[in-house]
Amino acid sequence: MEKSFVSIIIPAYNVGSYLEECVNAFLSQTYINYEIIIIDDGSTDDTYTIGEKIALQNNKVKIIHQENQGVSIARNVGIQNACGEYYIFADADDVVAPQYIETLAVCIEKSDMGMIGYTSNINELSFDVITNLVYNRAENVIENILLGTNYDGYLWNKIFRRSIIEKSNLMFRKNITVWEDLLFVLEYLRNCTEVSISDEKLYYYRYREGSAVNNNRIDKYRSKYEAMAEIKKQRFSQTSQSKKRISFLFFETMFSYLNQLIIRKDNLIEAKSVLSNVKIVELIKQKNALLILKYLYLRIKTNF
Repeated sequence: MEKSFVSIIIPAYNVGSYLEECVNAFLSQTYINYEIIIIDDGSTDDTYTIGEKIALQNNKVKIIHQENQGVSIARNVGIQNACGEYYIFADADDVVAPQYIETLAVCIEKSDMGMIGYTSNINELSFDVITNLVYNRAENVIENILLGTNYDGYLWNKIFRRSIIEKSNLMFRKNITVWEDLLFVLEYLRNCTEVSISDEKLYYYRYREGSAVNNNRIDKYRSKYEAMAEIKKQRFSQTSQSKKRISFLFFETMFSYLNQLIIRKDNLIEAKSVLSNVKIVELIKQKNALLILKYLYLRIKTNF
């Protein structure tokens, strides 16, 4: 029986030092029925040249170039050009173990999403894999992600069904480029019944100072706030405990964003506008003195 076709979607921006290692790891997989789609998001280094060279040498790889529009739009372009029954989203500066695709494919055979382990220490990658799966209800996985007690909202240790993405009309939000993965995963899980999980560490996440998560641009703070606002709005939370945590994270990211606007004097009108929409009763219910102090500080600063 022929194995299902899998699309690997890799957005790439100024990762010329890492792209070849990443793609070569995918080209060394035990699973053979897949394609690799690299979306060069307007890189200013040799990312596109390296990707084009790899694509010319291997028909499993294709590269698409676009003007710099952000990781969310790049992933959407990948989805629009993908042919697979299943989708995997990887980062262009990371590395996977040889049984990464195969294990994820086994995971999703009898569920709506597959999930595997990961590591930030490349020496911990699993090469002798025993696939023992644990099954969990999608709503339980959502709750664990929201509480921060188990699982996570990353894309790259998961596999998704194309049919669910299309039926649910899921896309990445173009205005959200940090925590866009968390929002997408939660929206996807809302349309699932069951998730299968392997704890094998098959994905190496490279912590890199220049990555979007680790930059200090105002966009990062705005993106986190907008992601939390959307998560709060969509009411993924099922229990009072997770609702309280989401409310806390919403205020925390909002105040961090407003603080950056004030420090940088980027847009004080926007800061005042956002701050005026704070629901005081909800804030007080947090019973968090630090949040209340941050609110009072921001009120004082925006009135000067």
